[in-house]
Amino acid sequence: MLNSQASAATMSSLLDAVSAANTAAATSGSGKWLDVRPYDGEILVIQQVGVLGGTTPAIAGKLQSATDANGTGAADISGATFTSVNASNNTQSLAIDPRKVTGGFLGYVGTITGTTPTVLVSVVAGGKKKIV
Repeated sequence: MLNSQASAATMSSLLDAVSAANTAAATSGSGKWLDVRPYDGEILVIQQVGVLGGTTPAIAGKLQSATDANGTGAADISGATFTSVNASNNTQSLAIDPRKVTGGFLGYVGTITGTTPTVLVSVVAGGKKKIV
């Protein structure tokens, strides 16, 4: 059954690969909020961090919920945080129950710290949509 589940998955980008120098650059923007209402079962969210530059650069990623695709009413999802990354080449994942995404839209915020930091980061989400 694993093969049929994987082949039925729909993948979406929450944050296209970007070399981010600040938190605003590592945050889902307009059109990057995923409508999770059509999904059945958990959604796997993968944060991939590449090269970090600058002095003591770090990124702390978290997932948020909102009421629409523009991020209206964005709020943190309890327990949906990635471990802070301060070294290059790190991949982490979180499984999210779409029923816990208040408002039905899922987004990502990557808080960047350090002196003149640059963080190469991307975030994708995948899951199986309901069959109607």
